[in-house]
Amino acid sequence: MRMPEIRTRRDSERAMRRRALDIGATAPVVSVLRRRSKAIDVSCLGEDIVPIATEKDYVIGMLNKVRGEVDGDRNSGYLHISSLLTGCVRRIALAERFKVAPQPTMVQPSLGLVFAQGNAIHDYVKKQFCIGYKDNMYGEWTCLCGNWRTTPMVQRDIPQQKCPTCNTLPSEYAELALEDDEHGVVGSPDIILYHRGKGFLYPVEVKSIESEAFKALVRPKPDHVLQLTFYWYLLRRRDYKVANKSSILYVTKGFNYSQPYKEFMISPEEEVDRLLPYLEEAASLVTARAGGDIPPRKQCSSIDCTTAKQCPVATICFNLK
Repeated sequence: MRMPEIRTRRDSERAMRRRALDIGATAPVVSVLRRRSKAIDVSCLGEDIVPIATEKDYVIGMLNKVRGEVDGDRNSGYLHISSLLTGCVRRIALAERFKVAPQPTMVQPSLGLVFAQGNAIHDYVKKQFCIGYKDNMYGEWTCLCGNWRTTPMVQRDIPQQKCPTCNTLPSEYAELALEDDEHGVVGSPDIILYHRGKGFLYPVEVKSIESEAFKALVRPKPDHVLQLTFYWYLLRRRDYKVANKSSILYVTKGFNYSQPYKEFMISPEEEVDRLLPYLEEAASLVTARAGGDIPPRKQCSSIDCTTAKQCPVATICFNLK
């Protein structure tokens, strides 16, 4: 006999909650603030409250006046692997031969924030490995000011000798630069793990990726596979003992309730033959830098194509054979 009473009470509570939600949705913002019977007297705070012009977006206006960062040229010496895979060695050779200064690329705020997110994610992942795997994290180590740098070693073996400049131990992880003199290239895996028992190295490439793309990812991107294969190849060229596998670690830039990582293991031995045309291009740049022939044109079909219009040596390029 009490069931109708319970239902009536529940219906009443639901109605009250609905009314409260309806009022909250339509009420002005100040109505949800706690009302006070007295106002705070600010006159006692002194005369150091300075009025300013009531401009819209006061802080954004300041940020918009800051000049964007300049992305400098990093191929004046060894050719970086990323530039070899995506750039044009003929452009580099012509610019050096005819002394055409590289055009600085201005990094605007939107792109700069994307870069900052990626760098922060890379730093976080590296830090996690440094915290949990002191016997495995292999690379060079620097002090806070960067003047004190170790030879390649695992974190556990860092000598307890402080930098004379900043008085800190070399505890900052620095990616190992893998230089190859024959082809004039250099590459730096994001992480190199050392297996102390079997004595091999395991390169890991970290890639941050937008949330929706991360969810849809079912296989590694081909250019990432090629990049990691290059790193594996450069380790072998330097006579390091390596595993027959390597990993590409994708990290989402968005919040993920379950797992923010996706790992794809590749077999570099099966991919290494794909490096041949890139190694030939790199070698042609070495030849050009020694005074030999300029590398052939491979990317631009005409001087009117999009890439050529953005190239500082396009006119020179198409006037030469």
